[in-house]
Amino acid sequence: MPGDLTAVNIESLLALHPQVVFVANYAPADMIAQIEQAGIPVVAISLRREPAAQAGKINPVLENEDRVYNLGLQDGIRLIGKVMGREAQADAMVKDVFQQRALVAKRLQDIPEDQRVRVYMANPDLTTYGSGKYTGLMMQHAGAVNVAAKDIPPFAYKVLDIVLMGRARHVGLFRAPSAEDHQLAKQALYSLDMLAFADREFGSLSGGQRQLVLIARALAMACEVLILDEPTSALDLHHQDRVLTLIDQLAGDRQMAVIFSTHQPNHAHAVADRALLLGAEGRHQLGSCQQVLTADNLSPLFHLPIERVSIPFAGSQLETLVPIFHSQRERNRE
Repeated sequence: MPGDLTAVNIESLLALHPQVVFVANYAPADMIAQIEQAGIPVVAISLRREPAAQAGKINPVLENEDRVYNLGLQDGIRLIGKVMGREAQADAMVKDVFQQRALVAKRLQDIPEDQRVRVYMANPDLTTYGSGKYTGLMMQHAGAVNVAAKDIPPFAYKVLDIVLMGRARHVGLFRAPSAEDHQLAKQALYSLDMLAFADREFGSLSGGQRQLVLIARALAMACEVLILDEPTSALDLHHQDRVLTLIDQLAGDRQMAVIFSTHQPNHAHAVADRALLLGAEGRHQLGSCQQVLTADNLSPLFHLPIERVSIPFAGSQLETLVPIFHSQRERNRE
């Protein structure tokens, strides 16, 4: 990509062999200098024609904003046409653009306000623009509605809809999820005991329930590598066990690589093959769980005693990690 409104990738730009580069009037000076140093003429365009007294101001006072931007758009198109030697085509474009805008405006007037579709504009990073006067004016002029991300209320997605989003890369552009996609989404919910919530609104769920739904969405992707960030946080013991069992099944039965972070070393000890301990100042240890998850390594990391103990269970011995909390030590002394 050659760049955007405020930055340039000079290598990508040069690969296009441009005769001239047009930039917005707020392009940084160093960006313009970089292009000019490559021997390419730069023309800055302002899509507004402000009064002479307001020229050069970042936020000019505009008495007739609609007229200022209409004239600025015409000036910009005609300037490009003049530089490129296409003045006749530029005039034709100006005529066509304003005819089409007038036609759209007339059609919109016939649609009741409560039936109009709101269009929200996102920038290249897929986040919303700000809600300042300049942005709001430009969006209004374009016939759309701009809001800041903080102003957008959550949409009432159903749980099944959230999980179906995980099938997006399999569905394809402008296509609806198939019956198979729905079935896979329901299977993902079923594997986490959440199928009964399929028709519930996502926003009405508890934090733990939402977490399970998002894990189901990740499962629906049918990927080869699954990365989970603290998948058992905010879950009760039963659902912690359900998630850990699922991770074990994915790694064993489906041969899926599962990477998860946790503050519970016992969880890593229960299902992981290898563990990475991350300490302060970049200190870390990587190896098998048997080698890494030891009392000597864990106790200083968590600043409390953690013991590896063996307990009898179902006719055999199971090893587990047990933290000894300060309150337990105090009570034991009593």
